[in-house]
Amino acid sequence: MIKWLVGRNLRAFSNRYDYDTGYMHEVLEVDAGAILKLALARSFLGHAGTLPAAVWHAARLRATLAADCGPCLALAVKMAEEDGMTKNTIAAILKGNVVDPDLQLAIVYADAVVANRPEYLASIQEVRERFGMAGLNGLSIAVVAGMFYPLYKRGLGHATTCLPVLMALEAP
Repeated sequence: MIKWLVGRNLRAFSNRYDYDTGYMHEVLEVDAGAILKLALARSFLGHAGTLPAAVWHAARLRATLAADCGPCLALAVKMAEEDGMTKNTIAAILKGNVVDPDLQLAIVYADAVVANRPEYLASIQEVRERFGMAGLNGLSIAVVAGMFYPLYKRGLGHATTCLPVLMALEAP
């Protein structure tokens, strides 16, 4: 019964976002407990705390871009749009050329954390000054969220396709 309910939720998610949840269905068949725990993790991975949604999505999009060029990035884009971000803003974030200083800080922070560059420490300080410790926590979660599913899928052998996400955002 639990497998059926979870499978139904996965299909609904897949239909809502036009996203292939096949890898989750495979895991569900062999380890339903893992998928149930993954559902619990999803709540944490979506936590923005006190951050503006656009700032949280900027960090998540950059982290997802670093980990994936395909369906996970397209999904992150759809979720950002669902939260009210425009295609132009999302494209600018993915290209790394935003004007808004808060979005730029989120990009610099996410890129530095993902690449483990020494300047990430300065980014942490700047994020704390601008958004407080709660904001830093939210951006840290956004980076983890952006990396989590692409790495999980890759580990299962399912991260094998790329999609022209930027081209789709720039289409008229």
